[in-house]
Amino acid sequence: MQNIAPEYNAIYERNLATTFKGKIYASAYDQESPSISGTNVVWEQTLSSGQPLICMKNLLTGHVGKLVATKDLQMFPNISGSRVVWTQITTSGVVTLNYKNLATGFTSKLASSTSTIFMAAIDCTRVLWMAIGHDEPYTSSLYYKNLASGKSSKIGTPNMSISPDISGTKIIWNEVDSSDHYSIYMKDLVTGVTKKLNSKLIIIVLRDVK
Repeated sequence: MQNIAPEYNAIYERNLATTFKGKIYASAYDQESPSISGTNVVWEQTLSSGQPLICMKNLLTGHVGKLVATKDLQMFPNISGSRVVWTQITTSGVVTLNYKNLATGFTSKLASSTSTIFMAAIDCTRVLWMAIGHDEPYTSSLYYKNLASGKSSKIGTPNMSISPDISGTKIIWNEVDSSDHYSIYMKDLVTGVTKKLNSKLIIIVLRDVK
């Protein structure tokens, strides 16, 4: 993401093989929270009305479109293959965590609340998300769901847990203790083993950890 003058943010793509660099989509309004998988890109696009909406682009065909047409607010998209998850806030203030399969067009709600905000990560059919309260004192929880089996669970953590990510059967997150110290933890969903990885960095992204 690149800031263009003081007015708005633009998202750029770069092909490491060809060295091509260019804007994902020309717009005079803010673009944020990009996520890429293969040749599919999704991002949060502000419309002229001020409404944030999730857009997508196929880098091979150049096709750009809305993920789901709605009057609701959409943000924080994450994509894996043909599967996308994002946060949506209805006009009545209900916050939902939504899912769409781009190959089939199937959509569903994975979670719903009037008092929390969701941020999710997806890897194939596995979804990990954070639910954080709107008001102080802020609290958060991590949840996991396997879309293939339907199995879901709450990931128990003693402190506030933020910035979750997932790769295969391994999940990672930041944990903030009562002294505002940030530590990075990883859990193996198969063995159940949880361990601290680092106590200095605030955010780390996990991809293809075996």
